[in-house]
Amino acid sequence: LVRLRHLSLAYQALGTLEKQMGELKKAVGYHTKALELEMKLKALKNASPDAPKAAEAVKPTPKPSTSKPTVAGPSKKPEQPTVEQESRTLLHTCRKGITDQALQVIRRKIAKLEVADSNKNTALHHACQNRMAQVVQELCKAGANVSPK
Repeated sequence: LVRLRHLSLAYQALGTLEKQMGELKKAVGYHTKALELEMKLKALKNASPDAPKAAEAVKPTPKPSTSKPTVAGPSKKPEQPTVEQESRTLLHTCRKGITDQALQVIRRKIAKLEVADSNKNTALHHACQNRMAQVVQELCKAGANVSPK
């Protein structure tokens, strides 16, 4: 009886493995077809002077978009960040120790340098705590208050 149970379990495992092998073969087949199509496309691009036209014939058609179509209007310049946004960004980047971004914000000269967090720490305090020497230097040049809290 024990042998029979072991044989039964072995056949079940074998059936599971065969099923997984079948799925694997399918996936490999799809991958192989995709590689063949990619190679054909490259060959078409390299073969003829009319390569873009030949390559377009092989490309699959894109699915229609479900999003709303955009209306072409006058191009707008990206909006300048507000003083409040820049001040928060400066405080945040100094708190997190992100030197490059903090320097960018300081150099744009929009942010208020004296904005403090809930613990009354300013960007200068955070820059000092995070040993951001270049940011500290730029903040001092820009006129940040160097007095203690």
